[in-house]
Amino acid sequence: MALGLSQSELLSRLGFEDSMDYRRMSEFERGTTEPHLSVVLQYARAAGVPMEDIADDDLDLPKKLLGNLQHKCIKRKSKPTSAAR
Repeated sequence: MALGLSQSELLSRLGFEDSMDYRRMSEFERGTTEPHLSVVLQYARAAGVPMEDIADDDLDLPKKLLGNLQHKCIKRKSKPTSAAR
């Protein structure tokens, strides 16, 4: 998938520039390491594609990535407490 960003720029766009080295992106691209779910989610948001399109090998990605697509979803207001479970 191409967003036209360097690995360092991509880390910055995903919000991981302080917690991940840019070389990790290369490991993800080569398939030697699997990214954490939070990285995949942020990448899907940055690319403007549903996360399922990235995670499901049986689906083809769109030829052009939209980038920064605003999803219409309901965000959780707060996490449930252990007492509510």
